[in-house]
Amino acid sequence: MELKTRNEHIVKLKKDITGGEYQDIQDVLMSSLEMSGIDETGMKISGSVLKQQRDKKIEVYVVSVDEKTNNILDRVRNLPAVDYNDVIEKIEELHSGIDSEKKTK
Repeated sequence: MELKTRNEHIVKLKKDITGGEYQDIQDVLMSSLEMSGIDETGMKISGSVLKQQRDKKIEVYVVSVDEKTNNILDRVRNLPAVDYNDVIEKIEELHSGIDSEKKTK
């Protein structure tokens, strides 16, 4: 699928990801939970882990930025902030759809 950002950057994204790619994204979070553990207030998740998971989502979902397929993570990070946010919002929409589809069936 193709996303045109507010500043006219063209970002191609996978609409569907494989089970292995989904697991790779989840593993970033799960590896942190094993290290941090759980206390009486519940799970502890550091901001850096959430950033690592967001970066993994970018690597998995984004195919190209302005028709360039190398250094995807850097290309997305180097977009103007409004365009970066457009990409992140679309990735989150796609990714959250994976979990919500199974809940509605």
